[in-house]
Amino acid sequence: MKFNLNFFETELYQIPQRPLSLAANQKAYVFLAQEHTAEELDFLAKVMQAVGLSLEKEVQVVPCPPKQSFQLQEKPLAPCFFFGLSTAVLGLRLELPLYQLVHYQGLQLLQGISLQQIALQKQHKLALWRALQDIFPSEK
Repeated sequence: MKFNLNFFETELYQIPQRPLSLAANQKAYVFLAQEHTAEELDFLAKVMQAVGLSLEKEVQVVPCPPKQSFQLQEKPLAPCFFFGLSTAVLGLRLELPLYQLVHYQGLQLLQGISLQQIALQKQHKLALWRALQDIFPSEK
């Protein structure tokens, strides 16, 4: 009999006692590593402003401690973006294509590399820009 040892090679995440409560009426939720920089937030603010969103008013940034996942108190109606993190922070074991909105169990999920890397790589900037334009079409 053979055992699948790959099962034991998966990363484990601690689930906190209190579920994560996301602010209501947000147009997007951005999950970032807890140790994100001010430059990354500035870049994110510019990206969101380009699609007509205010980072301070319409987007909730959720800093995620390493190796910890969240249980959501309620399913968010707005898209959830993961930059430099996997969807495992929400307890989901999914591999998502980069910069493509995926609908899964009532959630809208978009995976991207870290904001610092996106800012430095033109092809990733362009891919993120196209995805955000599809999600937040301009009203012109």
